Amino acid sequence: MEEAAYLPLVLILTPAVAGCLAPLIGKVSEKGRDAFSVLMETLTLLIAVYAAYVCFSGVAGGVGIWDFALDRLSALIALRVTILGFAATLYSIHYISEEPHLNRYYACLHFFVAGMLGMVLTQNVAFMYVFLEIMTVASCVLVAHRTYKEAAEAGYKYIVLCTIGALFVLLGVALTYQHFGTLSLVAVEKLAAADGVVPMFIALSIIFGFGLKAGMVPLHAWLPDAHAEAPSSISCLLSGAMIHTAAYAMAKVLFSLFAAEAFGMIGLLLVSFGVLSMIVGTMLALVQTDMKRLLAYSSVDQMGFILLGFGLGSVLGAIGAAYHILSHCLGKGLLFLSAGAVIKATGTRNFRELGGLSSKMPVTAVVSMIAALSLSGVPPFSGFISEFLICKAAFEAGHPILVLIMLIVSVTTLAYLLRFLHATFFGEPNGRSETAKEAPASMLVPMVILAALCILFGIFPTPVIEFVRVACATLLGGA
Repeated sequence: MEEAAYLPLVLILTPAVAGCLAPLIGKVSEKGRDAFSVLMETLTLLIAVYAAYVCFSGVAGGVGIWDFALDRLSALIALRVTILGFAATLYSIHYISEEPHLNRYYACLHFFVAGMLGMVLTQNVAFMYVFLEIMTVASCVLVAHRTYKEAAEAGYKYIVLCTIGALFVLLGVALTYQHFGTLSLVAVEKLAAADGVVPMFIALSIIFGFGLKAGMVPLHAWLPDAHAEAPSSISCLLSGAMIHTAAYAMAKVLFSLFAAEAFGMIGLLLVSFGVLSMIVGTMLALVQTDMKRLLAYSSVDQMGFILLGFGLGSVLGAIGAAYHILSHCLGKGLLFLSAGAVIKATGTRNFRELGGLSSKMPVTAVVSMIAALSLSGVPPFSGFISEFLICKAAFEAGHPILVLIMLIVSVTTLAYLLRFLHATFFGEPNGRSETAKEAPASMLVPMVILAALCILFGIFPTPVIEFVRVACATLLGGA
């Protein structure tokens, strides 16, 4: 398995190289650039699949070189980044084909994917900060891609707030080195029993830094504007991949820093922020009429499940959080792509101005329904499995009130998503709906793939659960 040690670096470098070459190819041939971009993201996905296979084949402890490592859990997180990276790139071919600055768009898209993979696969907090900045700059350019006033304002708010978050992470990096004398999480893990004030300050810096990037309440102010104004292909990556990457990075650092006897207060903070995110996100989503802002606030409440799962500090809670990262990635990524197809066909984001689109866009309607049911935790879709695991972990930890809150949030999520779907696809049609047409194949194919995965991971959850069980136990080894 010596060659497998280079897999983390290969995974990161493949989209990074694509980001360097795509604009150069685009100066010669736009179709060549588009084909090259899809090819490179496909290659990245295939490498991630191979990496997951390597880990599943018995390298449970992980493989890697320098401060980059691949274990079962990071392989799963990297896999969902590459799935959405491929889906967003293929979707973009038609979706954004008539817009200017596409060389810049594809370059930043590839660097965005590379930054997320770097954050997932590094075991060094300084490298984590560097990849966070790469991810932030690339995604900021993509949020403001369309350059009109609202997009520019969303991009400005996004870069300012995320820079503040990055400064908190940088503070955590500095304190980590000052206290432990190392920036490697593997080395820090061996010193996890160390206590004192400094580790708590490190934890708070990491929670606020990565929590802002994850859209955790009350640090979510950038999220609805960025998701609403970005192209839907980018909203898919922001909500389906980026916020989870930040949440996973937060959990990895915290579990490396704190042993079980010291994790209680940190876990309580994560659970508290999780519950707050669920309640606030759900309430704000209920009153939205802009479909992309509704989906953005829905991401806030779904992030609450992930934070709560990790905050419980149990193996089952971590498995549930990891599975919810996967299920939310598929469901929310799919809904943003579906919303983009509807917006492109009708010219509006206000779903009250729509209706009756199920007859005009039947495939989009079906996959949207699948995504909504999955996000609401309805069986037999993947969201049901992840939410069930987190509820079970909370109940076993002696917190039935948390189970009740999660059930209420899930029912409310189903209510506002069904309201959105009914108004868009099944309500009384109006003028905007009359001229709508189904999305082209290049947009439908990634949507159908994500819908199929929502069903697949709901019907056959056991392989994924067993895949991450050992990794989650290892992650919590210090907690």
